[in-house]
Amino acid sequence: MMTGFTQLKPQFVTHLGLLYQKFYLIYLTCVNINQPLQYILKLCLLATIINSLAVNVVAAEVQTFGQDGRHGVDGRSGRDGNSGTEQIIRASELQPIDLSGTDGEAGESATSGEQASGCQQPDDVTVNVCGAKGGNGGNGGHGGNGGNGGNATVYFESLSQLKNVVLRNRGGRAGIAGKGGQAGSGCNCTQPRWTVNYCTWALMAQQINVANPEWQEINRELFRCSGDAFYDEQQNRPQQLPNLDPNYRYGWKYIGLSQQRGFTCENGLIGQPGRNGRDGEPGSYGQVLLVKGTEIPQEQISYGNRVSLLVDRSIGLIKKNLSKKTGLRSLLGTGSDVRDRYRLLETVQSSFKVSWQTVKRPQDLGDPPLKAEITESGKLQFYIPGTLDYILNNSQNQTEIAITGGSNAIL
Repeated sequence: MMTGFTQLKPQFVTHLGLLYQKFYLIYLTCVNINQPLQYILKLCLLATIINSLAVNVVAAEVQTFGQDGRHGVDGRSGRDGNSGTEQIIRASELQPIDLSGTDGEAGESATSGEQASGCQQPDDVTVNVCGAKGGNGGNGGHGGNGGNGGNATVYFESLSQLKNVVLRNRGGRAGIAGKGGQAGSGCNCTQPRWTVNYCTWALMAQQINVANPEWQEINRELFRCSGDAFYDEQQNRPQQLPNLDPNYRYGWKYIGLSQQRGFTCENGLIGQPGRNGRDGEPGSYGQVLLVKGTEIPQEQISYGNRVSLLVDRSIGLIKKNLSKKTGLRSLLGTGSDVRDRYRLLETVQSSFKVSWQTVKRPQDLGDPPLKAEITESGKLQFYIPGTLDYILNNSQNQTEIAITGGSNAIL
């Protein structure tokens, strides 16, 4: 009778038979190749190495446990503020006017990434494991831009009238950015590393219906075990046997502890925190144009024609002078909120006429062209041909060009 191993019936076959058949096919392939012995041995060694590598690849597999956390939701960006309207103001009337831009809206904050769920680490598995990842935080929304202040055109007759105007045309404030969501935590390990023992068992065979048959070893295989020889031999005997030959009975014989394989658990990654949004831009002040007078006249800075067409006509010239200045806050009424820089539009005007004070006709003198221009100071410049004799008579807001004689250049 066989001792030191368990006798089992032939019908408990499975995995070991398939393994036996695989190595048997490798053996047949090697011995039937019509090549030198050295080549055959190399081929068999290569087949064995490939089979071993395949087993190791499976053993290096990493299995994830738990459910990844969902990502957070991005925050909505704030809307931009409205700009103030453009308006014409008469300084002769006492009036408060608000042309300020409205504030930009704040961006919404994002939601945080969710924690990984179902984080129960599997026990005593023969594979490396890794926890599920936490969700990423959402990104914060951008703040809205403030609206710009409205532009204003203010008509006035004297600087003292500007105190009647209380004007506010500042830009709206910028909306603040939303905060990014926090990152969710991943699944953590409860057992960072563990060892699995493998014991070697010999597959023994004994012929049936033969007197005093001996048990013979036909194969060896690894099975998981505790590493305690007494316990494994009594409680951890393999339960699977190949059904190789009905004329034999089979059983397992305990050989001993052969391998110890270490496995690890990695904590799940923490998600990425969301980015904060960007603050909006504040709106700018509106521009202010001060116009001296009740209206902006049509500009006429020069005029020219033949002398015959200018005689006894009063020709008015107007020039607009636009300048940039500072000090607007001191000019307007108390409570105004404006940019201190402003533009001032002033007009200068003058006129001229031509009087004919010679017995000769304009055609007798060639009827030459004459031109006048007005400068920024309001003075007139004349372009009179040298064939004419003339006298300039200046009076308030008008210059007379008296033609007293001359010659015809063609003659």
